[in-house]
Amino acid sequence: MKYFKLFLLLMLFSTAHKGMAQLSGAEKPWIVGLSYNVVDDSSLRFKEFFNISEHWNTIFLPTTLNVEYMFSEKFSAESALSYNRFIPQYEKFYTPPSSKKSYIGFDLNAKFYFLKNDILREKEFMPYVMSGFGYSTVDSLNWFHFNFGLGVSYWFNPLWGAKIQSTGKWTLDLSDSTNYKHHMIGIMYLFAE
Repeated sequence: MKYFKLFLLLMLFSTAHKGMAQLSGAEKPWIVGLSYNVVDDSSLRFKEFFNISEHWNTIFLPTTLNVEYMFSEKFSAESALSYNRFIPQYEKFYTPPSSKKSYIGFDLNAKFYFLKNDILREKEFMPYVMSGFGYSTVDSLNWFHFNFGLGVSYWFNPLWGAKIQSTGKWTLDLSDSTNYKHHMIGIMYLFAE
């Protein structure tokens, strides 16, 4: 399993490196982002969604790196690598709870900017829906999941922007894993011609 995690990590960075090497002559824009991420593994769906103190797990540093490629004005593909540390929900009822575990998540998503050319919004404000697949690991548990989420990007100028995103992640293997929510807020930089 260590080799599989290493392979996923190398795949993300090689994708990012390849993208960076082509950015100066790119016809389509690339977006690189760095975000704070929050993992909510309470399994309560939308109950207590904003119970931040009990269910939202985060660390001080921004630990999500993402690279996005815009295929057109409405469609893009994104790869993201996230890191977090928390006591998993399945261990919170132990007496005493065990120590914090490391969370690593890798996601590949497609985004659809549904109001990109709509008269209802300014050009800087870009809401989107996203869907894709990912792989997550917490301590010794590993699982693949289906992603679906919503987000909004806001561009301060032609190069710099911010985004906020919320994603539901449903496991594809029910034996030893859990569904969870993954939220993030961060900055973006646009590389384009």
